[in-house]
Amino acid sequence: MRRSVFSSVAISTSLFAGLAAAAQAPATLRYAGTIGEQSVTFQFEVADDTLRNGHYGYRGQRSQIRIVDSRRFGTTLVLQDEDGNILHLHFETAAGEKTGGFSAAAMLEGTLDRGELDLPVKLIRKEQ
Repeated sequence: MRRSVFSSVAISTSLFAGLAAAAQAPATLRYAGTIGEQSVTFQFEVADDTLRNGHYGYRGQRSQIRIVDSRRFGTTLVLQDEDGNILHLHFETAAGEKTGGFSAAAMLEGTLDRGELDLPVKLIRKEQ
């Protein structure tokens, strides 16, 4: 009798651990839009509504620019890329209202800054 109780606990624990690991697996989110007048695509790896990895590229160029740091302040996401550019992006719903994170954001809108350079950024989430 004891053996079956412990076996059931072990199976339940293994099942729970598997579900927890699956819940934390990163999702790939893709956004398309513009920086200034240039077309870009962004790809983010997100887990638990937190950016884990990311990069972007300009249309017509093969090279990708890595995101090397990210910080989130409420409805604002601040990114730094490997070239030293800083992106201040606001999470927004499809209706343009500010929202709290990747899970509800249909758009990211803000600016790319580097020294005196200040370009508008508008990104729309692509269907998966």
